[in-house]
Parts: sequence; structure tokens; C-alpha cells
Amino acid sequence: MYEGILNRYQPNFDRLIEYGFQKEDLNYVLQKPLLDDLVVVFTLTSFEFQIDVYDFDHEKYLPFYVQAETSSYVGNLRKIISSFVDDIMKHCFDSIDICNQIFLYVKEKYGVIPEHPWTEYPSYSTLKTAGKQKWFGLVMDIPCETLGLKGSGKMFAMNLKNDPSKIQVLIDHQHFFPAYHMNKKHWFTVLLDSRIDMDQLKQFIDESYQMIEKV
Repeated sequence: MYEGILNRYQPNFDRLIEYGFQKEDLNYVLQKPLLDDLVVVFTLTSFEFQIDVYDFDHEKYLPFYVQAETSSYVGNLRKIISSFVDDIMKHCFDSIDICNQIFLYVKEKYGVIPEHPWTEYPSYSTLKTAGKQKWFGLVMDIPCETLGLKGSGKMFAMNLKNDPSKIQVLIDHQHFFPAYHMNKKHWFTVLLDSRIDMDQLKQFIDESYQMIEKV
């Protein structure tokens, strides 16, 4: 239900602390009481916003995780948690839309309009150079696990072309990855999450465009 939050919203870490989150290593954690002896724990990691419900023995309350569970008790739990999430998002997160920023940038600089060639993947957008009409970028939402990241949801990412020697240096398996479903020597994948440096991303977009057009 809450998968992909970090694709659309950027956490404000100072406001998280003010709200009551505790910093534990690289994560931010908040615990709130629920019905009876249950508690909900919100955990913000580098890659996901995780929600867990525990009973008084600190065991996971399994009915919460079963989508088919439709009892009024669990339904009430989910409503309470949803209201918590809405309040956290309101006070601690800022909306982002990296994909639209990319599309606006390539339109203004190169006159490029994204295309959607695959009906089975409507969220995939290809970017072609104005001259040669060849791909210089591919924006897509892909399962976290395909990049070796934790989480069961999807995240937006972008394939770009660059010099093989530069790609080797870039790959860190946190922000930059071997190209997803493309030539891994000449292409790489950038994770489009809240930690992205837009100036750096624009530079990579320019370099990819120039390599394809050879300008």
C-alpha cells in the first residue's frame, strides 16, 4: 500500500526528528501505540518506508500483512495506520517528481518528447535524440529486487549511455548500477529517488545525448 513512497516524496530529516522519529544508525524509526497491546513501527531506510505491526510479545501481528484479511478489527487497524501515514507525510515529507523534471529538461534543451512504445509497460518512457532519432535515455519503474535492493515495491530508474571507464567508476550498487536490460559496458542505470543530485543527473543526460549524436 505504501510502496514507492520515496519515488514521490522526499523526507525532511530535521522535521522527522521534530515529529518524534529516532535516528538509529542510518535509519529513522518511530513507534506508536495501536489498539489493545499492538504497536506500529515506521522505519525509514535509504530505500523504503517500512511499516510493521507488533504484538505485546514483539512478534509481528500477521493478520496485518495478509491482504485477504478483511475482518473489521484489522480494517480498523489499517485505517488508524493510514491516518498516521497521512500525518507523517504532511509534516515530514516534500513532494518530488523527478521524472517530470527530466522530461521538462530534455524538452527545453533538446526539444525531445518522451515516447511510450510498449503497451504492456505504460510507465516506460524512451528518449530519442532530435537528429539521429536514437535512444539516449530510458526511464522506467522496475522492481527493487532487480537492482539488488531491499523491498518488494518498484522504483523509478533511468538508463543512460557513457564512457565504459567512467561507468566502472560510477557503479556503487546504491545510486548507480549496471544497466538494466541493456549493454552493461556502455550503459548504466541511475536510481531516481529522493537522494538524486539533479545537476549531476542533467550532466549525465547531456553526456548520453552527445555520445549518441556525436556532437
